[in-house]
Amino acid sequence: MSHSTPKGSDRPDMRQAMKISDDDLAKRRLRELWSYNVGNRIEQLWFLGGNLYLTTEGSRGKYKLIKVSGESGLVEWTFDLTGRLEFRPSVYEYSDDLKAVGRTRELFLVQNDLIHALDDEVGLEVYKIKTRVSVSTPCAVADDNLFVGTWDHRVYAFGKQSQIEQWTYLTDGPIVSTPTVGRLNVYSGSEDGGIYCHNTGAGYQDGDSWVHKTGGKIVMSPCFFKGRVYVGSWDYKVYCLEEFRGLPRWIYPAGAPVVGAIFPYSDFVYATTRDDRDPDSVSTNVIALGEDDGAFKWERKGIHRVLAANALHCFALSDDGQIHSLRNHDGESDWMLDVSRFQFILGQDAELGAKTDLLGRMVVATADGFIQCIQPRK
Repeated sequence: MSHSTPKGSDRPDMRQAMKISDDDLAKRRLRELWSYNVGNRIEQLWFLGGNLYLTTEGSRGKYKLIKVSGESGLVEWTFDLTGRLEFRPSVYEYSDDLKAVGRTRELFLVQNDLIHALDDEVGLEVYKIKTRVSVSTPCAVADDNLFVGTWDHRVYAFGKQSQIEQWTYLTDGPIVSTPTVGRLNVYSGSEDGGIYCHNTGAGYQDGDSWVHKTGGKIVMSPCFFKGRVYVGSWDYKVYCLEEFRGLPRWIYPAGAPVVGAIFPYSDFVYATTRDDRDPDSVSTNVIALGEDDGAFKWERKGIHRVLAANALHCFALSDDGQIHSLRNHDGESDWMLDVSRFQFILGQDAELGAKTDLLGRMVVATADGFIQCIQPRK
């Protein structure tokens, strides 16, 4: 559905000129869920857990964080910031059992090496943690702890209840990729080329923790999917590792540095590579691999990011500002949609396919504050 904007927040003629028309969407079997103008210039925008989080700059350099409902497009709350966010926020939703005993969805922000914990339902700060370390990543979150990487080569765990350091582990390089939480463990990639597995509560444990060394630095976050850890390395390879022992299930030679986050969905794993050996023909490419065996399926050149996926297609953004609907099984494009006039083009992984109502959902937005949410027709 589409709803009107608040009075005075937008000119209807500008709004209609910017939005993707219903006809253009219908031709591609898409539909608009909502469109809205937040009334402020957007500085940063993220699509997390089905909702949108954006920062705006107000008077005297003051910033605000605004949560926008992914279902309606309406503002749910605002939170005053001390400055522009260094990293994306992190959203954590508890299991149904823990929700039943009062554990509500949380949002974590990192600013000036402070971790701010907010109640995501109402936008109120619950507590903050003084890390006293040089934080270099967003937070990864589990039920009882949260985790960050640092410029001083360490992974740190902080307790939600104690709000102090629970454990730390030293690697041989800075950690710039966000740690990833699996079932019992947290997985971190370091610029030393290592992928490190630690117990979420206890840290390094003899016999249970492991390290897998690649031949290049890790700059994108590992991904946990179906009991396996997926990660791309600057050694031109994609790795699929077993969660508990770190042994390779398969390794795919991608032929160029893997620069984008691994995006698994159903039976496929999508990876982004960048070949800049020839400065006159730099190319970003998406490759599709078999989730179980790493077998090559297809490659599309000039595509630099997978936005979302559903049962039939993955939706990917090309270098010239086109969303391509690529068939999962062969990579052929069923349609293209010009979104080059938008400054923000976002998708999200629908919790790796677990939330079927979010499959294929995407958001486009202008820096002036206009946002449109679209999704494939069912």
